[in-house]
Amino acid sequence: MNAKLQWSSHDGKWGLRINGSNIFNNKADTRSIQGNQDYRMKINNNWATVTFAVIYKFGGYKEKKVKAVDTSRMGH
Repeated sequence: MNAKLQWSSHDGKWGLRINGSNIFNNKADTRSIQGNQDYRMKINNNWATVTFAVIYKFGGYKEKKVKAVDTSRMGH
């Protein structure tokens, strides 16, 4: 089981994020039967991970103005 918890401030500049993978340390058991072939694989990922991130967005970004493309020489 994986989980994610995210919070951001009212103004959108601050944020916190917590991610967890394989929280309960579960095993995967796969099985495939085709004709007389029986295939089974047990996967044991014996680790769980948790990540924590603090995010701050700097202000003052201004998008550049882009000139329109001159298409007069392209046959249109």
